[in-house]
Amino acid sequence: MRRKKRDNGKFRSGFEVTIDAQLKHSGVSYEYESELLKYTRECTYKPDFILDLGSHKIYLEAKGFFKSSDRTKLLRVLKENPGIDLRLIFMQNNKLSKTSNTTYSQWADTHGIPWCLKEIPKEWLKKPRKKRNK
Repeated sequence: MRRKKRDNGKFRSGFEVTIDAQLKHSGVSYEYESELLKYTRECTYKPDFILDLGSHKIYLEAKGFFKSSDRTKLLRVLKENPGIDLRLIFMQNNKLSKTSNTTYSQWADTHGIPWCLKEIPKEWLKKPRKKRNK
């Protein structure tokens, strides 16, 4: 079932609208769902936000409800696209399910995926400094 888009048809959730506003306010260059990344044979994944920090891209995925199928998909994307910088923005830090003691953030930590809660850390929005030759 396809989710209805909000905000003049652009965003899929109110949370994505909030993230968009924060990114606009920060002045960082970004795109919304502008790239497709393969993650299984003949499947693609469209990250919510892509930060363009010069020579480095950060893919941001905003998650309200973090379904099992979403977790599986992200792990496949990371496996089949080594080296990408994928980060999660959780609207809340719930448990994965009613029967699990693992929270969203614990799952992300287990898989080495950077995450934040509700608001993007300012450090994520800064362009990496160029290394000086010594």
